[in-house]
Amino acid sequence: MTQRSTFLLSLQKFTRYLGREWLSSLTFQRIFLVLFAIGLYANTFTHEYATEGSRLLSQSNIAHKGLGVDGIMNIFQQDSYAEVNDRQAKFIPANEHYQPVTLLTFAIEYTLFGEKPQISHIINVILYAITGLLLLSVLNRIFKGHLEDAPRIILAFVATLIFLAHPVHTEIVASIKGRNELLSFLWLLLMTYLLLRAAFARGAIRFVYLPLVAASFFLALLTEETAISFMFILPLILYYFIPLRKVDIFVLAIPVLFTAIGYWFLRDLFTKDIDQSYLMHSILNNPFASADLSQKISTLIFAFAKYIELLIAPINLSHDYSFNQVTLKEWTDIRVVMTFLGIIGAGIISIANIRKKGIYTFTYFYFIGYLLFIYVTEFLINPDEFVFLSPGTIVSEKLLYLPSLAFCIATAFGLYDLFGWLVSNKRRAAKWVYTYTFVGTLLVLVLYSIKTVVRNKVWENDMTLMKADVKNSPNSVRLRYMLGRNYIIEADTTVSFRQKARYLEKAAEQLRQAVTIHPSYADAIALLGTVYTDLGQEDKAGRYYKRAIQINPKSIVTQEEYGKMCFTNGDYHQAVECFKQWGILEMNPTAFLYLGKTYEFLEQPDSATAAYGLVVSFKDADYNEVVGDAYYRMANIYVDESSSDSTINRNKDAVDLYLKSVSKNKRNLDAYLKLSKLYEKEGKVKKAIYALEGAIIYFPKSEKLYRTIAKLYELEKDNKKQLFYIEQADSVSALNKEDEKGS
Repeated sequence: MTQRSTFLLSLQKFTRYLGREWLSSLTFQRIFLVLFAIGLYANTFTHEYATEGSRLLSQSNIAHKGLGVDGIMNIFQQDSYAEVNDRQAKFIPANEHYQPVTLLTFAIEYTLFGEKPQISHIINVILYAITGLLLLSVLNRIFKGHLEDAPRIILAFVATLIFLAHPVHTEIVASIKGRNELLSFLWLLLMTYLLLRAAFARGAIRFVYLPLVAASFFLALLTEETAISFMFILPLILYYFIPLRKVDIFVLAIPVLFTAIGYWFLRDLFTKDIDQSYLMHSILNNPFASADLSQKISTLIFAFAKYIELLIAPINLSHDYSFNQVTLKEWTDIRVVMTFLGIIGAGIISIANIRKKGIYTFTYFYFIGYLLFIYVTEFLINPDEFVFLSPGTIVSEKLLYLPSLAFCIATAFGLYDLFGWLVSNKRRAAKWVYTYTFVGTLLVLVLYSIKTVVRNKVWENDMTLMKADVKNSPNSVRLRYMLGRNYIIEADTTVSFRQKARYLEKAAEQLRQAVTIHPSYADAIALLGTVYTDLGQEDKAGRYYKRAIQINPKSIVTQEEYGKMCFTNGDYHQAVECFKQWGILEMNPTAFLYLGKTYEFLEQPDSATAAYGLVVSFKDADYNEVVGDAYYRMANIYVDESSSDSTINRNKDAVDLYLKSVSKNKRNLDAYLKLSKLYEKEGKVKKAIYALEGAIIYFPKSEKLYRTIAKLYELEKDNKKQLFYIEQADSVSALNKEDEKGS
């Protein structure tokens, strides 16, 4: 008993000394916060890109256009996904998020470092550490009139530590896409800090701060749309923590209000052409597509319950809670009823005590107000488009980033008050309050920190994330689909036939689960067709493709993949129908190129030529290779017609087309050889030689090219050059044989 008392007394003395000498020092707190944040997320430094981060940073044409005036203007004049260069992006519906500041940081990063995920993750962690520093300063200021100096400094520090350690923030920091929220919250904290300085300032100095407040808020909005909710959080801060006259409130509100109006006008200007109406009818993109008002409200209340659960016990975390992980709820659900009664009960108590300006009522209004603003706007007032959330989302851990601060503040004060109450009831000395609070806080921080570090490992890449989260969100159709797609990508990159088959079987398993949950999921059904095509089970693949087309005949991916399978198997009539639909739906020259090839196999040269004519009408440089192939195939048709019918001579047209082909696609050796053959046939041997010598730079190891040039020089009776090219051909032949032996 004596030993135990001695230990407790020693602990009490140690914690009080720690509090007085270290934890109360702002310098120590700041150093510790930076090291703490970096330590928590240091294991993300070696991670790859995952989810939307890879599309926005490594595959966005906008971010790759440089930092010139045109490049920056391009970033600010369109939505974030306008130039995502990713064929797989067809699987993910577009949205109208306008986040140019985030894209600008990606552009700067790409200009300085290129595509280096390690740099991206380091930047995110640094931003998170800076968030901790700024948050500490803001909390110290807003608590200044509410607490004495000693507890204020400690509790601001504790609240910041809990915020940094909370596992629900792993999606924000460990995902490159989370930079939206990181930067936006930083700007909001800076705005709040400046607003507080303006509130305490007197005279003309106040008007120096107000433009800075407006600028910070504007940057926050340009980084993440949900920052608009701070229009309703700031009045809470001003009311609870700063005594102001009505005229002061009006003056401080002007920059915030006008900035919000200006931003919304700008956003509407650059996203007005985006049509999201096609998303509203699909339950995968609009979870309330078939819900009535009662179901919407009860489901949103359930979402609040899920958020409270994630904040208190963040055990099973997931980056995806889309259909069918969170289903429509009814008022008969006990969790809905209990959450509703809890929110209403806490609301009544908070309103009744609003004049007392307590911390807990502030955190209640902050938390509930923020989420209510987002959900009421998104699903009740404006249900025809997605403004703040991604399509298909009801619950999102990212959305908890800002309101989780309310929970962290309440937790810090709750620990202090709880142990104070316990000590008081046991009639112990007040000095024990600090010791118990320290131990309780340390326990919370240790548990949260361990979970955060462990959760970070899941974000290593797409595959590790999907495999982990499908266990926590097993009913998410989209997650099953994305995991299946990732297994297909793994299969495509492996050289082992057995391993490839294993990956494809795993893909099929996930996709079948998705189709079981949602039987009319056309994209998953079509992808099953692709899997079974790769497995050589083409009868089964055909059935899946036909089923997918019946459900959604406008699916570009289905028409493309089914058409290619039919083309490979010789079912050219069905392939023609698919390629026509693909071309019409996407206006893709590759579709018309396949259509032309199919018509050639059907021996319909006129139809093939017409299809190739559509291909060459595309002027974008990105399509040069496809257009060059179309010119080449049209030329072949003309040559064949001239050879088979003596009354037709289209060789001159064919020469023009071969020239256009090699100008668009310089890597087509056959086009050069056929062009030279036509020149030779017309007696223009020098032109034939010139054409082939121009191809050497692209095909320096082609034995056939050198021997053909040698024969042409033989016709020209230039023995010296003929011998030179024969020697070149022999040399290349020997090198190629050595390469074959080496491989």
